Amino acid sequence: MNSTSNNKEYQGNQSKEELYHASGDKDAPTPKMLDEVYPGESAELKDTNQPHSTDRDADETPTDEETSHHTSSSRSSSTGSDKEDSEKKDSSLSSVPGGKKLGAVLFGHGKNGANEHNEKNSDRQHQVHGGSHTGAESINDRLNGAVKDVDTTKKRSPELVGLGMEFDHLRKELRALVGSAQKYNDSFIQAETARAEMINEICKLSKGTPLYEDIGDIQNGGSIGNINLVVIKNAKEKAIRFNKDVVQYVAEWESIVSKRVDDELKNCKRLGHDQSHYENKVDKLRQTVNKKEEAGKSVGHGKAAKLNRNEKKLENAFDAHEAAACKACALLEAVVKEGWKDLYPLVESMIAWETDRIQEETKTFSEMEETADRMKLTHKED
Repeated sequence: MNSTSNNKEYQGNQSKEELYHASGDKDAPTPKMLDEVYPGESAELKDTNQPHSTDRDADETPTDEETSHHTSSSRSSSTGSDKEDSEKKDSSLSSVPGGKKLGAVLFGHGKNGANEHNEKNSDRQHQVHGGSHTGAESINDRLNGAVKDVDTTKKRSPELVGLGMEFDHLRKELRALVGSAQKYNDSFIQAETARAEMINEICKLSKGTPLYEDIGDIQNGGSIGNINLVVIKNAKEKAIRFNKDVVQYVAEWESIVSKRVDDELKNCKRLGHDQSHYENKVDKLRQTVNKKEEAGKSVGHGKAAKLNRNEKKLENAFDAHEAAACKACALLEAVVKEGWKDLYPLVESMIAWETDRIQEETKTFSEMEETADRMKLTHKED
């Protein structure tokens, strides 16, 4: 197999959308789906830490501090609603795979600690990639270091074939990973949307019943409907974060190594053609000179000078090709043999995402259990 045989397959210029949809799904869901669960709703998320109305004894009156807090919160809610609605309409998030705009408007941070989790993940990425570098910059920096000050005196061109085959295998695996990661994120969005829609229907059924306050009243911070809004908000943020930290990272990883390796192999191929050109030219000139010498004829000064000149060009072409091969082999080894260094930040991001998802869901859904316990006390059968 020729080391450059796959150059026609990939020239390093595929769009990220093409890479993101390696699985062939052009109608991938987006976090915007979660916005459609509550069409027309613009209710503010209530802090679920606020005491539920049934938690206070009938003869217990609120403290001055609680009254002041409630009044301040109400005033802030009423005066900021217009501004908040305007900001929501103007908000625009990045595009997700397939070029679809998210257009998702994230609700204000609830009590679930999503902000804290995002800050933690940001710190992790800062540590993994080093400084303020993005994943793509870190990969490029690592590869730049691998090809810097390479010993170009070695004859490594024969190694290009084997290393090229290893790289072709790695590239296929990266492309497959882009597709599977996107599929996972799509499935996550679909599952969260289906759950939100189900809870929304339950909330509708509770309207006009004694259960409405605990289930469907989204203005009540302890209701299932309000908790569902928190879940929707968290799900959208998690989908966007997974797309950025996992899907886009792998797509950029594949794009960077493919372009750099393909460019180096193309350069080697071009220099190899130059070498072959002078090898053929020198071979013909030598045959001409040998025939004249065998015939006892004098070799003219012009022919001898031309042969010497082209032999020097052949030597330079050979050295240039081998130097390029040394650089290409060093790059291929950095990509293939040390690719685990690019895999590590990806795995760390994935683990952080899964860990934060479980922690957020555990914290949020535990509030539904509190609502269920409250309903048992309030609506239990006699």
